[in-house]
Amino acid sequence: MGERSDEISLNLDAIRLKDWPFSAIPVSGPTTVWSGRPEVRDQIDRLVSRWDRRPNSEIVIFWAAFGQGKTHTLHFLEGTFSGREHVRSHYVQLPSLSGGATSPFVALYKQVMLEYPLDALARVVFRRFEHDPLEIFSSDTGLVRSVNQLLWLIATNAKTSTVARQWFRGDRISVSDLRSLKISNKNLNMPPSPRSPQDCQNVLDGILSVELHRQVPNGKPQFMLLIDEFQRVGELPPSKMKEVCDSLHLIYNRHSSGFRLVLTFATGSSKALPTLITMDLRSRVQAVIELPILPEQDACSFVAGLLRQSAIDSGGVSDWAPFTETAVRYAVKWTYSVSKRPSLRIVSTVFDHILNRLMEDYPSPTTTSETPFDEEAVKSTITLEAESLHTLIADADAPK
Repeated sequence: MGERSDEISLNLDAIRLKDWPFSAIPVSGPTTVWSGRPEVRDQIDRLVSRWDRRPNSEIVIFWAAFGQGKTHTLHFLEGTFSGREHVRSHYVQLPSLSGGATSPFVALYKQVMLEYPLDALARVVFRRFEHDPLEIFSSDTGLVRSVNQLLWLIATNAKTSTVARQWFRGDRISVSDLRSLKISNKNLNMPPSPRSPQDCQNVLDGILSVELHRQVPNGKPQFMLLIDEFQRVGELPPSKMKEVCDSLHLIYNRHSSGFRLVLTFATGSSKALPTLITMDLRSRVQAVIELPILPEQDACSFVAGLLRQSAIDSGGVSDWAPFTETAVRYAVKWTYSVSKRPSLRIVSTVFDHILNRLMEDYPSPTTTSETPFDEEAVKSTITLEAESLHTLIADADAPK
């Protein structure tokens, strides 16, 4: 969701919204709002059903043109599994990996660890060893033992947890800081933080081992690693693309149960996919799902879903509030008449701009109308903001 000032947030109460429903950038966390296209939703439902039914690890690819909802789809997958204790997920958006002397897999690893939910995983380790912390020195082997020990420090020792987090991120750590790491006054024989592709591969493998051997009340543990914009790997020179794909391939092969690796590709054609991923990694892919251009009718449903999700209380309130249904349909139809490549991103950008302008002109925060923004109000706003809206759409339409 986009953020707005306190002043506007106060006005949101008057139109029965708890937060801002639209944004020029994709949602930043789990969502239950689907983006139209029932045929794609059916494929996702079958995918989720298969993952519920069998534990086998899988690699899945989603591909689409720019702005058609790849990021939204990954967050929808997260939202679908919200509340299921046996399923954990982590979303990663890849930056450009070209340029610089850093290994591309090390760069990918650092991006994975940048916001990795280490605290949640540390609580898992704490519950496992809380009755006998010294058992952490004899359980498991190799790097998995080191991963457990560092996660224990994150859960129990505020002083050394910073060093433990730095280690996972691959930051340089002094020898004295490494020697300061102790559990129950017993020194840890901790290796240097991961710096090479092999180091990063081994640490990620160790983290997945902890994730996939959690004790869960129902079902078997599952972990989804959701990597957005994976075409950036395919843009690398062949040797560097191979380094990334081979590393992920090796990690995937070590975890035959419960690991879901989901990759998205921004491309206008499925014919480009073989050039963006190695044959070895592609041979492990179980499903390739296209996100086609969002139809106009589905765009209306998408807007209604965002409004419903942001409503203070959806009970008894129109799905379209604070707009009328005809207002939403008019704005969507106008957007599709202007845009060369209509998409989720463009629709959300246009409604973000329209609602913001309507809020500025909103006459009174005390009105009781559920749908103060009717078709005439939206038409008037589009007319007033036509130049700005055309510029926003043209920028979004430009080839990426």
